[in-house]
Amino acid sequence: MFDYEQFFIHVDDRDKRLYNTRYKRKPNDPLSLTNLTPDDVDYEMQQGKNREMIEISGITQEGFEHFCSVYGRTYRHISLFKCQTLTDLSPLGNLPNLEYVDIYWNIRSDKLWDMSRNVGLKALHISDCKKMTYDPQLLVTAPALEDITFCGQADGTYPMRSLEVFSRITTLKNLSLWRIRPEDKAAYFLDT
Repeated sequence: MFDYEQFFIHVDDRDKRLYNTRYKRKPNDPLSLTNLTPDDVDYEMQQGKNREMIEISGITQEGFEHFCSVYGRTYRHISLFKCQTLTDLSPLGNLPNLEYVDIYWNIRSDKLWDMSRNVGLKALHISDCKKMTYDPQLLVTAPALEDITFCGQADGTYPMRSLEVFSRITTLKNLSLWRIRPEDKAAYFLDT
């Protein structure tokens, strides 16, 4: 099983958190915190951020692409926490050192990314991401993925088209599905 302990972020680990410290929240605008632009990313990264693991909160698509292209190559663990407006996760595919990706609460991206160049990616945790959960076919592009977790919403389940995709991941050792409702409930792949 994947060793998650090495990627645990403590409350006081400010150097492992990337969010906009210069921005004031707009009243009655829940997405106003999703504003980390490329300039903000550069400013925050100059504050001595950890270069192996990071939790990113509230980043724009442009900020995310900038982070991945300029800083991302050294990261082993990236957590996207409440990055609601991200629509394209493909910049993660250019990060060869990734071992663990954790995505919590994304409402816009409808798919994962091509993981074929993420040769070290061992674990993926997707939580409260309804669109990504429905048809995660790009999982089969990961050459070394061992541990996969999908979680639905705390007060409800998310649909998943089929469990068939997991039968094509030959490196899979651990699968956790929490509050997920498969439309096709066939689980024949568990034999393999």
